[in-house]
Amino acid sequence: MKKKLIKSIAVFLLILLGLQFTFYTPKYIYRVLVKQEPSYDYYKKHKTSIIKKSTNPFYFTKGSHSQENLAKSKFERDSSIHELNAFMEKTKTRSFVVVRNDTLLLEKYYKDETRKSLQASFSVTKSIVSMLLGIAIENGSITSIEDPITKYLPELSIRDKAFDSITIANLISMRSGIKFSHDITFPFVNSDSPKTFYHPDLRRVALRHTELENSLKGKFKYNDYNPLLIGLILEHATGQSISDFFQEEIWSKIGAEFNASWSSDDKNFQKTESGFNARPIDLAKIGRLALNNGVWNDRQYISKQWVLNSTQPKTGDYEFGNPRRWTYKYYWWSIPEKDRPSDFMAIGKYGQFIYISPQTNTIIVRNGEEMDDFGDGDWAEIFYNFCRADLKS
Repeated sequence: MKKKLIKSIAVFLLILLGLQFTFYTPKYIYRVLVKQEPSYDYYKKHKTSIIKKSTNPFYFTKGSHSQENLAKSKFERDSSIHELNAFMEKTKTRSFVVVRNDTLLLEKYYKDETRKSLQASFSVTKSIVSMLLGIAIENGSITSIEDPITKYLPELSIRDKAFDSITIANLISMRSGIKFSHDITFPFVNSDSPKTFYHPDLRRVALRHTELENSLKGKFKYNDYNPLLIGLILEHATGQSISDFFQEEIWSKIGAEFNASWSSDDKNFQKTESGFNARPIDLAKIGRLALNNGVWNDRQYISKQWVLNSTQPKTGDYEFGNPRRWTYKYYWWSIPEKDRPSDFMAIGKYGQFIYISPQTNTIIVRNGEEMDDFGDGDWAEIFYNFCRADLKS
């Protein structure tokens, strides 16, 4: 009897899994079942579009040996750090860059990585997409952040008129009311997280697989369908691919020293939830552009108000100055401060960071893998305390 039951369950599961081939391609099912969680260097196995480096590269001033030692000693004041390089190796860090007042204080690489090594940024991508959205609104490609998304994506309205009530502002603040589950449940391939990461046709996923839930409307829900839809809106409004628009409007203007790349699905739609890859020294230039409120060497490339709206929380019921209590604006995280500018961050899976402290003119870039029991909150607290030490010194 027990053997028959086991056999029946096995047959049922095989039939259920087989039915998935009706809706999903074998390639997608293979990706989900075999690869499961993406590896740190997943971009090496996906299609990418090259973003060409600047013809006029910008270089941070190299700090002195004493400046490097001082920065290192400030990090080592943290109770979790005894010796900085040993700590970085223990936490599976690949690269670590610290810039203050345009001076490169620290530039460290681990596990055979070098300045030339390409690094995945995962959800740091979302913060870059936010910059692109601000530019598209400023140049008139998109009329307003309050536009209904169906103005640019009428397919959604045809499928469900309720999408007419969702604005671009809802998408960019993760308050769209679109259902999304981070749980990976059997048969795995139908779960939201793998669909938005591995599916070979992300346009189709964003336009046909999205569903609304009334109980979520207006509530914060971190959701990878939102940036995919923003990507589609940018494509529609600008008439360009995400990577071409980015290269033209940002990468070529901030003195990128190296080529970057943008991972895409099989239909050449660039992954706006996680697909940007670059060298850490150039990621620090993204940080510099945000730190200076969209200005690069006296030229305003992104609206100052857009950057402030994206990174600086408005007065509210916040626990000010707590590095573990964050707010979320337009795809940027921030640590609310009551009477001074707030530190803010672009954060990606496995602890990818562009951390920015306006008070101390500091930019910190960390790339790497994630260590058990040491997550984003731990990194943010280390960076926050380092910048507070700068204020006290």
